[in-house]
Amino acid sequence: MANAQVRVQLIPHARGHYLAVAGYRYCVKTRKQGRDGELVYWKCTEMDCPGTVNTTDNLVTRFPRDHNHPPSHADIKAKLFLSHLSEKARSCLDPLPTLYDSEIIQFRCREWDEDTRQIVEKIPTFTACKSSLYRQRNTELPRQPATRQDIDLQGEWRETSTGQNFVLSEDGDINKILVFGTSDNLRHLSQANTIFADGTFYASPVLFKQLYTIHALIEEEMYPLIFAFLPDKCQTTYQRLFAILKANLARVLSNTYRLKGKSFGVNQQFPDEIEQARKSLYPLMKKKRAEGCQVKLVRDILYVDGEIYNEERNVEDDIATNTQTHTKMSHTPDKNPVQKRKRTTTPKHY
Repeated sequence: MANAQVRVQLIPHARGHYLAVAGYRYCVKTRKQGRDGELVYWKCTEMDCPGTVNTTDNLVTRFPRDHNHPPSHADIKAKLFLSHLSEKARSCLDPLPTLYDSEIIQFRCREWDEDTRQIVEKIPTFTACKSSLYRQRNTELPRQPATRQDIDLQGEWRETSTGQNFVLSEDGDINKILVFGTSDNLRHLSQANTIFADGTFYASPVLFKQLYTIHALIEEEMYPLIFAFLPDKCQTTYQRLFAILKANLARVLSNTYRLKGKSFGVNQQFPDEIEQARKSLYPLMKKKRAEGCQVKLVRDILYVDGEIYNEERNVEDDIATNTQTHTKMSHTPDKNPVQKRKRTTTPKHY
């Protein structure tokens, strides 16, 4: 007769489930369909252990036989933790090292006692279990493309979590450009008066050279609106990107301050007057670096040792410093006031 008071737990694994009862772990020996439901015969996972248990519809019908080893509740809980981690790997798109660390930290934040310590000792390191976790993730994700031509975004992979289309363009074949953004992002971009754009190479996928982002100032806050994977950093590639944006939104070029009035001015980092001011500061930057100062140029503003450089003020400081140095030197007593007299006679030994 089934005993519903005996607590059993099913632990998923590659070929089905393990059964956990009273600190022991069992695998399926045989199963058959009985009169009252599915009858499963389980045996202990430890080799040469005679321990067995029978269940009907996951309810214990025959209590475990004696085992030749003690129970391990910590081992069972560690297996349950790994099962939970595998489920998270399939459903969550966070990087697996980050996911593993966050789950471990969350587990450690519980009340720390001897039982928790034993469980943590049973949990393998990320290096030991990463192959299994990546295998679990690959069962839910599409196969990774080998080339840019193989990239084919379909269905849910083109949408945000709220169901909006997120792919603005898939342009090209070998030199494919992927542009991401929503209609709301384009609307905000069209209404912005200040736009910043730049590329980063560190965060780019291996099939692309850079991740190019466009930010806009909206109500005194800066927001990223457009993302693009670019195959290289050639001028023609930037021109293709802005042509795609122009096709999606005619006001992009007219609202971008460094492209205003130009067909494609992607090579110009700043307006002409700022660019000329920056170039005039280059010799001074070189001089200050040679003097050992920390130099930083932000647009057309020069920072020396963390302070804004003021040419008139610094000239006055230099004059004052030189004057103080000259005055100090003029008042410094001679360490050797008595000079040797010029020899006028011949030494006696000559």
